[in-house]
Amino acid sequence: MPPAKDGDIPAAPTGLKYTLKDRDLTLTWTCSSLQNQEQGPKVEGFEVFMATKPLDGCEGCPFMFKSLGVVPMPRKSFVYTLDQDLHYYFRVQTLGKDNIKSKVSDTLYIEFP
Repeated sequence: MPPAKDGDIPAAPTGLKYTLKDRDLTLTWTCSSLQNQEQGPKVEGFEVFMATKPLDGCEGCPFMFKSLGVVPMPRKSFVYTLDQDLHYYFRVQTLGKDNIKSKVSDTLYIEFP
C-alpha cells in the first residue's frame, strides 16, 4: 500500500456529545471531512471505541479501549446500553478509503452511577 498523503487522511471526529435516556446512551459527532467529499478524503464510516473502569477502581490505573463496531456513512451516531457503577470513556475514529484512518477524537468521559 502506498504511503498516505495529508490530503488523503480524513479529519478526526469532533464535538463528541451524548444524550442519555434511561440506560441508553446515544453518541453523536461531527466530521469536517464530510463537507468536501467530492475533492477531499473519502469517508466510509466511523469506528467507535470504549473503555471502562469500576467506580471504585484505582486512580491512574491503565485501561484499554476496545472497538464497539463501525458506523457506516451517512450516520454520525451510535447507541450503547450502559451498565451501572462504571466510568465510561468513548472515542471515535474516521475511516477513509483504502483503510486510511484519522486520529481518534477527544475522549468523552461519562460516569454512570
